[in-house]
Amino acid sequence: MLSLLNEWSTNDETLLEMKNQFDNSSPFPFVVIPNFFKTNVAEEIYNSFPKIEGCDKKLWKNQGWHIYDNPIEGKLTIDDYKIMNNYGEILSNMWETLESADFIETISNITGIKNIEKDPHRHGAGLHCHPPGGKLEMHLDYSIHPITGKERRLNLLIYMNKEWCDEWGGNLELWEGNTDTMTNGPIHSISPKYNQAILFRTSDVSWHGMPEAIKCPIGNSRKSIAIYYVSENRKEANKRNKASFQARPTDPIRENKDVFEAYYKLCCIRSTRRLTDDDVENLLPSWKPRW
Repeated sequence: MLSLLNEWSTNDETLLEMKNQFDNSSPFPFVVIPNFFKTNVAEEIYNSFPKIEGCDKKLWKNQGWHIYDNPIEGKLTIDDYKIMNNYGEILSNMWETLESADFIETISNITGIKNIEKDPHRHGAGLHCHPPGGKLEMHLDYSIHPITGKERRLNLLIYMNKEWCDEWGGNLELWEGNTDTMTNGPIHSISPKYNQAILFRTSDVSWHGMPEAIKCPIGNSRKSIAIYYVSENRKEANKRNKASFQARPTDPIRENKDVFEAYYKLCCIRSTRRLTDDDVENLLPSWKPRW
């Protein structure tokens, strides 16, 4: 079931090197995997990825995207796999590979996390897209699955951005921190290069995000594939049913007390459910939608 993946997935020397990188990385365990899919497979996935045209929310909804457009998140997601599979058989084959026993064994060996499983509900996983102006504030992911009650242990993000210009931004930032807040960073700033993946441990200190707004031209977007892996709960696991968002210590929003208090309240709401337009209008009426 690893036939879609590049040779890294079956090369013992490469896999051992990845394990060493994962074990010794900071601010939390992660490894970057270049050339994740075989060249022809990556090309097919790229061509099947729903195209973003203009900044038309109605058109995006008709394509099947769910739109997050608020001060904390500016992104599009497709997590309905019936919709996703309409865009090409390769996407269905891709999920089969990423959820296969062979692949799970491979990432278990890299990370040292035993008894990890796929999430049959694929909660929060899917196709992600950030059009111009899109961003995702720094956060800790949910830790307890809302349906199965299992613990989220690993994130795998795969980028599908051809000819991406550095000046467009879109880097994934990894910050040092504790269970309450970020303390130092970014320790790493990882480019969303085409066919590059990052595998990292989901934990109480895995602060990550894409907090700088995308600057790519209209018609382009930052594209990624997200999938998560779970295990039975550990006794020491803290319970987060939703992502916990936070402004970086250096973000300008902290300079205005009233605005920051409103932003903080929105983050608190987001830790329990998705934000609505009314939430934003009531707490931060000066904020204007991106699209």
